[in-house]
Amino acid sequence: MPVSQTSMQAYAAIQKKLSANQSIVYNAIRKHPLASNRDIADDLGWPINTVTPRCNELRQLGLVELGGTKRSRTTGISVQWMYAVG
Repeated sequence: MPVSQTSMQAYAAIQKKLSANQSIVYNAIRKHPLASNRDIADDLGWPINTVTPRCNELRQLGLVELGGTKRSRTTGISVQWMYAVG
């Protein structure tokens, strides 16, 4: 399905407001919905303590929401997953 012009404009406006690391994490969440902080850290090859604050910032900006819980592939414990809303 083609992306509407207004959707592309909204996406560009969001990207301009984000720091470089916020933008990278936001794009990773958009690419991998249902991702946990650990999933994103593994995907980007970043330490979890770099990813988690960026996810929290994106949540405060209203661009990311928590969706539910799932079992971590790494630790086997229950973790929250998130998705991009912006």
